[in-house]
Amino acid sequence: MRAIRLVDGTVGIPPTGDIPVSSTFEGLRSKLSAGFAGIIDIRYRRWHIISDNNWLRLKDNVGVSILGRDTAHVELDSAFGTAGAAYELPLDKSFALDL
Repeated sequence: MRAIRLVDGTVGIPPTGDIPVSSTFEGLRSKLSAGFAGIIDIRYRRWHIISDNNWLRLKDNVGVSILGRDTAHVELDSAFGTAGAAYELPLDKSFALDL
């Protein structure tokens, strides 16, 4: 089975030029240092506040020559999330709709 490339391209810092970057899911998973994913749902009577949050940290030591050094320590922190609010509209005794 062929591995799917999640990252494929180049990165660079002037004036050193571009460096090719390519990785699969397994390659990124091996660089995963820490991570968190969670959903928060706060309810008060008919009101809801909903939040879906994610954070991860990738670390690697790359063997390239940048400004006379043989290796570079690369660290990426990424965080993203969504938030929303809802109101519960009762339709009958056993069924409700969240708007």
